[in-house]
Amino acid sequence: MSRLPLDLFKILGAGALAIDIIFESNHSF
Repeated sequence: MSRLPLDLFKILGAGALAIDIIFESNHSF
């Protein structure tokens, strides 16, 4: 379990980005 697939990091990164954008949009409104 020391090695994690890069896809997992990509998915987590994309999810974090999407959540950040959604929260920013909600905060703007």
